[in-house]
Formats: sequence, structure tokens, C-alpha cells
Amino acid sequence: MDYSSLLWAIAAGWWFFGTLPADTTWVGAPLIVASGLFIAWREHRRHINRPKEVAA
Repeated sequence: MDYSSLLWAIAAGWWFFGTLPADTTWVGAPLIVASGLFIAWREHRRHINRPKEVAA
């Protein structure tokens, strides 16, 4: 997951064009990052709790 590109895009937009993202971006970006982190955490937990299959 490469969320640093979002930060670089905001910095470049501010530096070169003097603009910042819309208010909805400030609300939506953390939701997207939090969702991605939650999915990564959930998949990590599923991998830990997965029972080992026994070959018959």
C-alpha cells in the first residue's frame, strides 16, 4: 500500500499550484487509509488463526 503518494500529491499541488484538496478529500483520504489498514490487519489475523490442515 503506497499512501505516501497521496501526501506527495498534496504537497506538490500546494507547492506548484498553491491549491489544497477539497474538504471532501480531507474526509475521504483518512477513510481510505483506515480501510486499507483494517483489511491488512484482518488478513493478518485470519492467517494467524487459520487451523492447519491435516493430510489424510
